[in-house]
Amino acid sequence: MSKKNKKEQNVRNKALKHKAENTLNHGRKPGCNFEKDRGIQQRKRRRKKKKRGVGKKILLTLIVLVLLAGICAAGLFYYQRYAKSSTGDMVESGVSLIQQKDYQGAIESFAAAITNEQQKQEKESGPERKRGASYITEAYRGMGMAYYELQDYEQARTNLQQVIDAGGEVSPIFYNILGISAMHLGDYDGALRAFEEGTALPAVGTYQDAGGAEQSVDYSAVIQEMKFNRVICFEKKLDWANAKAEMEAYTATYPDDLSVQKEAEFLVTR
Repeated sequence: MSKKNKKEQNVRNKALKHKAENTLNHGRKPGCNFEKDRGIQQRKRRRKKKKRGVGKKILLTLIVLVLLAGICAAGLFYYQRYAKSSTGDMVESGVSLIQQKDYQGAIESFAAAITNEQQKQEKESGPERKRGASYITEAYRGMGMAYYELQDYEQARTNLQQVIDAGGEVSPIFYNILGISAMHLGDYDGALRAFEEGTALPAVGTYQDAGGAEQSVDYSAVIQEMKFNRVICFEKKLDWANAKAEMEAYTATYPDDLSVQKEAEFLVTR
């Protein structure tokens, strides 16, 4: 190869090398270290990503704090509105005291429940007011039962009548206690009305136990007692005709009850 050709070849080789370097460096100036520059770019991206990650962590922390604050506020509201001095708790406490035969304590608990709920109802409406009214009705029922056990028949009758006036649930047992209370007070007409209402109710009823399950209850024995109590009421009124009629109806319905035989014989002589 001639010197001229060698010189031209050297020039072409240098040009190709220069072009390759420019291509490798993606347009960077000659002398730029690609690996070093790539490391710088990666570090920049990592810093940006880290900043974004920190920002997300801060945002999530703020959201959690806000949610916790809302839950705490709602919990405080619920406690102040329902848990603190709850009428329902007072009624349940009264029922428990009756079961323990602490009748005076039960009366105090029921009375507190009524006062508490009446004060709350001045600020409530709708379902809350309706629920509160049912608490009041049950408190009156409990007070009537407690007074009956204490043989305070006037208060027993007064509180049980509140249940009827409020449209509360009634049963044969309820009317039997109401009627017996009236008998002790000498109000035989009132007792007869109570026994009449009670005997007109179904002999089998249902109720919900503590676990919410529906249970059945047989009132047959209570209804039988009320029918006999009607005989006694007419005797106390000296209304012998009705007393005899009630006794005849009773013995026809319960022919195996020999305990009333003497009473039936006595009425024959009237």
